Amino acid sequence: MSNQKSKDYFVCQPAAKEEITSLATIAKEVNLGSTREATVDYYVDMSRHTISGEAPWTEGLLFLMTSRHTPAGDPTIVGNCKLQPGVGGYWTVQRRQRGYREQYKAQHDWLVYRRNDPNSLEFAANALIASERGAGIGRLQTDARVLFLLLYEQELRESFGGLKLLYANLLTTESEGGFAFYEEIVRPFLGNLNYHTADRERYRTRHGSGSPFLDAFLDKQQNDSEVQIPCHLIPKQIKDELGVVRPETINAERLLEKFGFQKADKYDVLDGGQYYETTPERLRMRTRDDLRAYHIKRDDSVLENANADYYNFAPEGRPMKDFICGRSLAVEQDGHLCVPNQIYSSMDMQRNEPVEAFHRPRRKKSKT
Repeated sequence: MSNQKSKDYFVCQPAAKEEITSLATIAKEVNLGSTREATVDYYVDMSRHTISGEAPWTEGLLFLMTSRHTPAGDPTIVGNCKLQPGVGGYWTVQRRQRGYREQYKAQHDWLVYRRNDPNSLEFAANALIASERGAGIGRLQTDARVLFLLLYEQELRESFGGLKLLYANLLTTESEGGFAFYEEIVRPFLGNLNYHTADRERYRTRHGSGSPFLDAFLDKQQNDSEVQIPCHLIPKQIKDELGVVRPETINAERLLEKFGFQKADKYDVLDGGQYYETTPERLRMRTRDDLRAYHIKRDDSVLENANADYYNFAPEGRPMKDFICGRSLAVEQDGHLCVPNQIYSSMDMQRNEPVEAFHRPRRKKSKT
């Protein structure tokens, strides 16, 4: 197998209206996010209003799309991702002890509904088309959101009145009939709505970090307490699969762990997906070894340089609305990051513009 590195490059930037059909197609292929073009159009508009300062972050989101660029040919949309305020709630396990006259005691686990922290941001909808797996797009989309957080941390903190928590919810195993946890356990509490309708409604009705739709069904019932589900009544197969990360999401799990995300005793309110959490402080600490500051320089000889490797980088000092992140072959040289002219132009780079870059050399496979 050839070890020659691809000269293609990738650009991750705020989603554009011209690509709504492509973005909806990706969501449909991976069954992640809304497959309706009208909803995708709403995300694109809300993202634009949020990063331009026209809408508050507590009600907004960042919606990014990734395009593959070849030396000859038009760019192709290959992935998308979001960074959004925590909306709705989750299930957590509580252990309770019950007894009778101090003689008989038994412990039981219960799934209890809780609201998300209002000062949290979710790494959401990290999706890419199947044919692009292994090209580094998932890593690029994770790095892009981390760079966005680091570059605009002060603005985000001010918008939230303090940013306390970062989390991701990784999808669990899905069968032909949908998510078994939702179909068997949650659906009866939500008026028997199908999964996609419930998923759409929890975001459509959002109010800050709250979801009036979910709260109406799960947070306060007629007995004035949140929904509680005895774990011993949940079928064993469904209970065993609670929080299990599906195979195609394993790489996303590893990337999050590298940035300091850890498993939490929290599960997505609809599909039972595992929550991973970290703090902005821990995230910054975990980037110290891999993140470097450079000044950009255009140099097409990079494409023929045997020492060139892949870097994910974003310019600093630009307004939030102009955020952009790229992935291409590059070479370090005297404090500069030398990149090919094509990505330099695509990202509208300026001479000696400062950039922040992640570089994680790939391990060479040992010869057998």
